[in-house]
Amino acid sequence: MAGRFFRLFSGFFLLFVLCAESPGGGEPTVHLRFWYSWTGPHRLALEGLCKEYEHRNPHIRIETLQVSNMNQKLLPAVAGGIPPDVVVFNRPMISNWAAENTFTALDSLIHRDGIQAEDFLKACWDECEYGGQIWGIPVNTDNRVFFWNKKFSGKKASIRNGPQGPGRSLKNLPNV
Repeated sequence: MAGRFFRLFSGFFLLFVLCAESPGGGEPTVHLRFWYSWTGPHRLALEGLCKEYEHRNPHIRIETLQVSNMNQKLLPAVAGGIPPDVVVFNRPMISNWAAENTFTALDSLIHRDGIQAEDFLKACWDECEYGGQIWGIPVNTDNRVFFWNKKFSGKKASIRNGPQGPGRSLKNLPNV
């Protein structure tokens, strides 16, 4: 699993090698500004992956920045013409920002690097699509479900629909 994640992470950064600053002479050094909002052990893992990526690709330097409120920092950076080269962004919000032309469509880079939609969960990939173009690459997923415990049905759990639960749609949620 760690190897697959590193390959995905590597592909994620390879998409942005076009953002290189060439110092002239020799192999050009690529400088990437990378913003993310992950904290705790996720932050440590991501920082470790950046270091490993730099080690495996000595001509690439990654300047990382942990941002606690991405929306408040990213929008002014984009408006000011100084956005990061790579950002880990809240996937369900990508289409909203793409609609405002905040991000760069990645289709040509995805095609160039052989990234396939089939390698990702369909729901995650679909959240990165807007207007027939791809604006992000999924790096993780999460759970978005409603759990309930049948043994706490009825008065104990305030579920009005009885032992069968709150129903099979969100319209029944107010009855819980």
